[in-house]
Amino acid sequence: MTATTWALLLTCASPVFAETSSTQTPTVSTKKQEKQEQNTDRAKTKAVAEINRRITSLNGLIALIGAMKHLSESDKNALIADAQAQITNLASLKTKIQADTDPATLRTDRQSIFTQYRIYLLFLPKTRILAAADRMGEIVDLMTQTAAKLQTAIDAAKTAGKDVASLQAALTSAQAKIEDAKLAYTNAENAVKTLVPDGGDEGKAQSNKAALQNAHTMIKTGAQDLKTASQNFKTIREGLRSLGLKPTPKPTTTP
Repeated sequence: MTATTWALLLTCASPVFAETSSTQTPTVSTKKQEKQEQNTDRAKTKAVAEINRRITSLNGLIALIGAMKHLSESDKNALIADAQAQITNLASLKTKIQADTDPATLRTDRQSIFTQYRIYLLFLPKTRILAAADRMGEIVDLMTQTAAKLQTAIDAAKTAGKDVASLQAALTSAQAKIEDAKLAYTNAENAVKTLVPDGGDEGKAQSNKAALQNAHTMIKTGAQDLKTASQNFKTIREGLRSLGLKPTPKPTTTP
């Protein structure tokens, strides 16, 4: 093959190599872009799911707050307004996330779901503590009524000449426990009802956590006080029966 022939072949081949090279670069770039878009779509899907989960939880909490009977109407309204405001803000955040095109902005918006709202770290445990305190308030009211009836029965037995010293002591102890429980649930309510999300402030986050833990301990202590009072009621009823007297009816709700 002559030099002239080689030159002709190389001349014909050069455009082919040049064309192949020029089509490979966009292909790599396109695949990279497609991968970024897929990652973005997955991130958005996860973020939307987290937001929807929180909105569902908040709607459930609104129903729970609305059913509370012992918490004041003003406190209930404030809690419901807070929950509804968070639902509105989360819905707006969801719309923004779905429209995000910048990865950095999307990342910041996703993080705000966890740092700005604290549904599961604050609002949910806070509302559950308030619900427990509300329930304790109902039980305290019922047990206070029962204590008054037992006092009437003890007084009648005393008038009839019965020895009721131990029964009176048990009732006095029960009444003290009921008051302790009332103080416990009231303090628990006051400790958590004004708590707000920390917004990423670590100091505030730790303060909220401590307040929730303390309130939870108060609720447990109050529940134990009511249990002790209930046991005293049982002792008094048995004592009245042993004296040949009819005990008072049991309360419809027990701790």
